[in-house]
Amino acid sequence: MSNDHQTLAARGSGSYQTQALRFFTIFFLLLTIPLDYKFYVYLFSGDWLDFNITDLIRIVSYLPSFFNEVDSETHLSLDGFYSWGLAFVLAIVGVFVWNSLEKRRDAPFLSDDRIYYWLRVLLRYKLAFILVAYGAIKTFPLQFPFPSLSNLHTNYGDFLPWKIWNHTVGIAPNYAAFLGGLEILAGLFLLSGRTVTFGAGLTLGILINVVFSSFAYDMGNQVIATYVFVTALFLLVHDLPRLYSLFFLEQATAAEPVNTTVSERLRLITKGFSSVIVLVIFLSALFNYKHDPYLIPKEKGLKNAYGFYNVKEFILNHDTIPYSRTDSNRWQNVVFETWATISIKTAKPVKVDPKLYLTKQLRDIDRVYESAGVGDRRYFKYTIDSVAHQLKLQNKNANYQGESYQLTVSRPDSKTIILYGVNEKKDSIKAVLERIDRKYILIETRRNPIQL
Repeated sequence: MSNDHQTLAARGSGSYQTQALRFFTIFFLLLTIPLDYKFYVYLFSGDWLDFNITDLIRIVSYLPSFFNEVDSETHLSLDGFYSWGLAFVLAIVGVFVWNSLEKRRDAPFLSDDRIYYWLRVLLRYKLAFILVAYGAIKTFPLQFPFPSLSNLHTNYGDFLPWKIWNHTVGIAPNYAAFLGGLEILAGLFLLSGRTVTFGAGLTLGILINVVFSSFAYDMGNQVIATYVFVTALFLLVHDLPRLYSLFFLEQATAAEPVNTTVSERLRLITKGFSSVIVLVIFLSALFNYKHDPYLIPKEKGLKNAYGFYNVKEFILNHDTIPYSRTDSNRWQNVVFETWATISIKTAKPVKVDPKLYLTKQLRDIDRVYESAGVGDRRYFKYTIDSVAHQLKLQNKNANYQGESYQLTVSRPDSKTIILYGVNEKKDSIKAVLERIDRKYILIETRRNPIQL
């Protein structure tokens, strides 16, 4: 510790600094070290043959949960703050127990300086890995994919707030990469005791926006964002006296001296360990970006079908239904994505699936990021039978898992697709789709004028 500061140990176990240290030690240990069984159930039951960057993120950013909370995928992650309340109460109780046991021994278990040093080390590494992991999936545009074509044809009011935020960042991949680069830089600063001040300060600058937007847009990551912010603030408090002396009193201020009680061998081990973790995070993110963006389905869609289609003719049970914005059975328009998803617009209300679905999903039917948090359209995953020229559609919304179509495909020309077959109720369907050539400002370059 700094020579110009009185050591915590010298102040005595009754000092408020010592009591505060013991409180925060217990509090942060309860919120940082995975003491609950759910972490280990996930760790030892996961499919590690299909290792994914989302597995790493879940491991490095895991926060203990002491209640039977619904997983963060249910978009009720605010329940995670119940664990904070429990940790707060246990930390207060723990301080009294700690003081009582120490009085019986008539000697401290460990010096306050040593406890403080290792607590900061634990929090520095925890924060660093979280920041590097989330920074990597922003630098490689995985966390915020560009809006799908179906999303571009969805009314603004039909998006949940968190989906609006994701699209806002997703349409500006360079901005997302910039944010990711800052997070990675902050994380790398935190890995070194010499630069922890820069890392904690940069983290606070980044996270203040993340915390506010998380609550404002109900993004589901309120707990982890608040944890990172509070932890970074705790790390920075250590340097506030020196920062005040330097910037406000304009006095010469010595840097924090290197702790000489830690062996060089242990330093090398921790540096090597952290370097391996950072490298694995980067390689995993790069692999997913190149081969398997985990939020986007992997299977290719119908060849040369990508586009927006007007439903020129629609026949249900042999009755032709004219175009209508109010008929709940009549298809209005259809979108084919580049991957094997088709979305259909009707007047029938859609019960929105609020889940985030940001964890690993191996099957395309479970990769519902494109439809989650979105109303207005129905999203179907389809499989192609190229021999029989058929498409088998299944609704991706968890509220409509039974909705499906078995359709034969006919393509009389390059702009027309005819679908005919039956739905899950055995109603006969025929839809004549006519592709509308449209230009999208978000897709076209903004530097050159375009003709709409």
